[in-house]
Amino acid sequence: MTASLLSSSLAGAINVILTNPLWVASLRIMESKVPSSSADNGCNTEGQHADTNLWRVTKRIAKSEGVLQLWNGMFVSLLLVSNPAIQHFLYGQLRTWLLDMRNANSSGHGRGLHP
Repeated sequence: MTASLLSSSLAGAINVILTNPLWVASLRIMESKVPSSSADNGCNTEGQHADTNLWRVTKRIAKSEGVLQLWNGMFVSLLLVSNPAIQHFLYGQLRTWLLDMRNANSSGHGRGLHP
């Protein structure tokens, strides 16, 4: 039982740790986009072209702000891992319980769910 909860939590934590840098870079790309009405030539307010390449943005963040900045906000994401892990655990337990009940009732007694 607890192995399922532990494995779900571990999988969620690994997912957050591995993908957080991509989310940080993606957010930077979305924040750097300038509405077309305020820019005539596709440049941002400083006159620089907004970089939309995920890998270049990731590299730039690591180089200019430090590698640890790529995991900014990871703690909150790790806290949010608990909800799906608990849901997955409860789903598995409920499914097992219902299947056991169904198998017990179909073993020739024919009494349904009531004793």
